Amino acid sequence: MLEADWLLDATGRRARVARQVAGAWRVRYDRLIGVAAMLGQPGRAAAAEAGSAWAPDTATPDGYTLVEATPDGWWYSAALADGRLAIVLFGDGDLLERSLLGPRPDREVWQRRLRQAPATRERVERLGPCSPARLAAMPAESSRLERIAGPGWLALGDAAAAHDPLSSHGITAAMGSGFYGGHAVADLLAGRNEAEAAYLDVMERSYSAYLDLLREHYAAERRWPEAPFWRRRQQPGYALEPV
Repeated sequence: MLEADWLLDATGRRARVARQVAGAWRVRYDRLIGVAAMLGQPGRAAAAEAGSAWAPDTATPDGYTLVEATPDGWWYSAALADGRLAIVLFGDGDLLERSLLGPRPDREVWQRRLRQAPATRERVERLGPCSPARLAAMPAESSRLERIAGPGWLALGDAAAAHDPLSSHGITAAMGSGFYGGHAVADLLAGRNEAEAAYLDVMERSYSAYLDLLREHYAAERRWPEAPFWRRRQQPGYALEPV
């Protein structure tokens, strides 16, 4: 048996420690799901594994990150260092086809969705004929634990509060919570009991500011006011009440 003075939960959105130890539950502000694929050939990685030199070929995607809105959500794509293209369809789980949400998302449905995103489709076509070997569906909603600390435990990163990928807040927020959470535990171990309240205040203010910024980002897209995905995000109460 292992014993510890403090237990830190860094288990991601599932927050397994907080749920099992303290019975904490998750507050979700939307239903965002990502369906992701890797396209192209892993040229650099394969060459490194084989011990040979790697030279980029014409199928290597350009180096920028692209975000493209569509009536039913939005697409993200980014070139990786090994020459592949990471590409993700984001939409609400109750609006996307059910065949996209299981352990083996339907490639034909995903590609049909891709054809509705002209800029992303054009980028994929520059890779040449290719089809995702595997798709993976994953949660991407804005959510947080209803409490992120208690006697002897504290949650960090996505376990404490998870962010919509559109915000690009995930990594920096996780690093920030690790920094402040680590200092809080050190202070608590030193007998400074006010450290827990200070950590809760930092996290609360940070996440409230994030939700305000998220509302501004989604409100800027006005092309499809009647599309359910965008209509939800442009309601006055979006990300103010759990769903």
